[in-house]
Amino acid sequence: MVRSDGFWVASSRLDYARVEGDFFLWIWYSVLKDYAKRFKKDRFGFTRVDSQVFEEDYNLDRRKVWRYNRKLEDKGLLVIDRVKRGGRTWLGFKLV
Repeated sequence: MVRSDGFWVASSRLDYARVEGDFFLWIWYSVLKDYAKRFKKDRFGFTRVDSQVFEEDYNLDRRKVWRYNRKLEDKGLLVIDRVKRGGRTWLGFKLV
């Protein structure tokens, strides 16, 4: 998959098995793995990404991001930070 800025996102077949054959979740899981490598983790171990980054890179709004993350969370591949930290805190996630 190629992002709008020309970067490639690689996926493995093992990840495809983890998402039980769902193509779009496979791609989304690969995107989150890429973000986890590129962005720093906070003191709680969550990778925080601004929703505008998702929109600029992949043209996805917050609702779609939330739906994909929810599906990955239901499969046990992702943990979402649901703690209210005050102010405008970006989406926080951990890959399992």
